[in-house]
Amino acid sequence: YGKYRERYGEKYQGYILSDEDRKRLITYQEHKCAICGIEEARNVDHNHNSGEVRGLLCSGCNLGLGWFEKVGGTAISSYLSSTPFAVIRQSITVTR
Repeated sequence: YGKYRERYGEKYQGYILSDEDRKRLITYQEHKCAICGIEEARNVDHNHNSGEVRGLLCSGCNLGLGWFEKVGGTAISSYLSSTPFAVIRQSITVTR
């Protein structure tokens, strides 16, 4: 964090986040991702419409959340409730 702060001032990963707020987030989240709580949080999560910072995430959760927001929860729920294989399985004869 230090080199980035020295180079860019109060911007953190391109988002306006004071050094004090960054430290408070890290302490509040105990250095862990706000979603999974397992990995070290290295990414600033933000609202893509407003730019408002929401928290710190690990890379996996940050990518997953971005994808989820793009596709939408409804599409994912629909897929999980009726997967393509579950639909076609009804017409497949399973032989062993």
